[in-house]
Amino acid sequence: MSKSAAIIMIAMMNAARLDAPLTLSDDLQARAERRAQHFCTHPMSHDGWQASFENSDYTAMAENVAKGHKDAAAAQTALLGSPPHRANILNRDFSRVGIGFACGVYVQFFAN
Repeated sequence: MSKSAAIIMIAMMNAARLDAPLTLSDDLQARAERRAQHFCTHPMSHDGWQASFENSDYTAMAENVAKGHKDAAAAQTALLGSPPHRANILNRDFSRVGIGFACGVYVQFFAN
C-alpha cells in the first residue's frame, strides 16, 4: 500500500477520534499487508482474522475490511459510515493501527 493512502486513512480515522489518535504500527502494517494478500486468492471475509495475531502480545484486536472503492479516501468514508467498522475505529481500547492493501481490498488491523 502506498504510504500516502495509509496517511489519508489514518488522518480520516484520527479526525473522528480527536482526543485519542491512532498511531501507525510497523508490526500491524505487516500483518495487515499479509491479510490483504490473502484475499488475492481467497474470498473476502472476516473469518480467520484472529490467526493474523498469532505470536503477538496484543490484548485487544479488531479488523476492518473494505473492497470495491475507487481510492483510500472512499474506502475510509465507507468504513466510517458503517456502524460496526466505525465502532472499531472509535474504540479507545485501540491505540495502534496497521493498514494493508492488495487486490482491491483494504485491511485495517487495530490493537493495543
